[in-house]
Amino acid sequence: MKIDKSYNSSSADNQQERLLSANYIVGIVDGEGYFSVSPRIRKVKNKEVIEIDCVFGIDLNEKDKEILERIRRVFICGRLYYRKDARTNFCNLWSYRVRTHKDLIERILPFFTKHPLQLPSKRISYNHFQRVLKLVESGQHRTMEGFMQIKRIVKRNRILRDYTPSSSKEDEDIVHAL
Repeated sequence: MKIDKSYNSSSADNQQERLLSANYIVGIVDGEGYFSVSPRIRKVKNKEVIEIDCVFGIDLNEKDKEILERIRRVFICGRLYYRKDARTNFCNLWSYRVRTHKDLIERILPFFTKHPLQLPSKRISYNHFQRVLKLVESGQHRTMEGFMQIKRIVKRNRILRDYTPSSSKEDEDIVHAL
């Protein structure tokens, strides 16, 4: 994985970026990050299309946007999104999300393989996320067998998302709690 050169630079201008060590990023992700998978089948022009939506994200209070910008500079991928929340006792958020399979496979997975998450529950979530992405990378998700394998991973571990419509109560959507 390529890391932005400014991440390791010793110039005074880059002092803030240097403060974001791998351990700091791991700690932020352990506390505020998530790994999400949404397998679904859509109809497009009378044809069924298998989609596996994978997302790595971090949500922080709007006052902490700068941290997300700095994390984005370390990974050199992803986007920031603003989410206004009108509910009482809730704050507005900035979200950092990486959604493309290429960036997840080439940048996010190598980082967390080299710098493992510390919370066992988050590490388990990451391991299943990595497993799904490996199936996607190999193209197995394009077959009904591969799709069903991903659905089983999602359902069994109850740490990812499954938005595939289902007729049975047992297969209802599983939503990861942030």
